[in-house]
Amino acid sequence: MKNNKAVEIEDIAIEKVIKAYEGKKDKCMCGCSGTYYHTKSKQEEASKERGYKVTDDEINDDKVAEIADIINRAPNSAMEVDTEVDNKYTFISATIGKKMYCVWVNK
Repeated sequence: MKNNKAVEIEDIAIEKVIKAYEGKKDKCMCGCSGTYYHTKSKQEEASKERGYKVTDDEINDDKVAEIADIINRAPNSAMEVDTEVDNKYTFISATIGKKMYCVWVNK
């Protein structure tokens, strides 16, 4: 279920984040206009989810926490929530200025 209206979400806990993304708004999310980040604790799960290994240079717990914090502080009008990502993850994003911040969170 996508929701572009005011949403009620709990603060995003880094322990539940499978991956995070920061990039230019209104661009594709293939990685050419932004960067994906992963946490060390979810490295194996993220590797399985995308189909190939998440390498150590893609791990950045601090950046994932920073993106989660930006989304946590974003006004509801900037947010989009999709609760049906493979029935396993919730996709939460916020567009602020010219940037898009996203996290995929374990349900």
